[in-house]
Amino acid sequence: VYTRTDEYRSGLEAINIGFVTPISEKLSGGFAINVHTGKAQNFSRISRYTPKTLAFDSLQTVEELRDSTWLDTTSYSGVNFTLGLKYGGERFSAGLVIQTPYRLQLEIDRKVTHVREVNGLPIAGDSETVFIDNEIVQLDMPLVIGGGLAYQVTDNFLLAADGEYRAYGGSDGRIRTRFVIVPGAKDIEEFQDTTLDWRNVFTFRLGGEYLLETGTELFPVVPIRAGFAYIPFPEKGLRRVNDTLLTREAINATRVTLGLGIRWSQVQLDAAWAYTTFDGPMVRDIRYGGAGVPAGLDGATAMLDGNMEGRQHEFRLTFTGIF
Repeated sequence: VYTRTDEYRSGLEAINIGFVTPISEKLSGGFAINVHTGKAQNFSRISRYTPKTLAFDSLQTVEELRDSTWLDTTSYSGVNFTLGLKYGGERFSAGLVIQTPYRLQLEIDRKVTHVREVNGLPIAGDSETVFIDNEIVQLDMPLVIGGGLAYQVTDNFLLAADGEYRAYGGSDGRIRTRFVIVPGAKDIEEFQDTTLDWRNVFTFRLGGEYLLETGTELFPVVPIRAGFAYIPFPEKGLRRVNDTLLTREAINATRVTLGLGIRWSQVQLDAAWAYTTFDGPMVRDIRYGGAGVPAGLDGATAMLDGNMEGRQHEFRLTFTGIF
């Protein structure tokens, strides 16, 4: 019996400190510094349970369990800048945003546990726990150029569209391979470069907002919003061709959003729901081994070719105060 469990939780947050000033009657500009931080946890567990197996070192029939768990905890850090221009007309407005490239650093702590049990008893020498601390990985985050257009159809109805180009094609990565603490001097760090083989992507979004005026003091204005987004992944998926050749293919996602809010003179509350779907090719290597596997297959590998699919629901609540 073979089971695998994977759990992944992640959050990448940004603290933005910005400044905006009018340049002319209809043109304004600004900049912001963005401090990126966050944490992710990835838990994987693989269990192989073999009941009623003849032990190698005796003629006794036993039940064997091989259980392996990986717990990765990753912390993110990085800093970059945003530059923006906005043109605002009576009905038509446009904006341009540029985000500078930066280096995103990942600090990874890992705990790996392997347990082998025969008839419920751990086997000495085959059970161990390994800790790996402060593993450093650096990823190049690319230049981002975005632009958007908005048109005020009526006083209460707004349509908007924007696109965003991310130049991931030139991104590389580095893994720290050596770290030496030198007392009284600068520590020694050595990194090994790795090619990410990512692709440049262009994201497109389209949406609208209608301001419903209720005429009541409790809920004077209720914004109603809807949107659609096309989101390509920079990382490509693997697919097998003719049993030997692996090719990389594009993976794209689509997102539908709905939102509702309440607007007062100085306070605004907003709630939004987003539904994202994606699918793409995937190849996974499987290695056969352990008790119960025929001698001819012990150590053999096989490739499983298939698709990965994702469905994600997001709910967001936003509070905006103007004081």
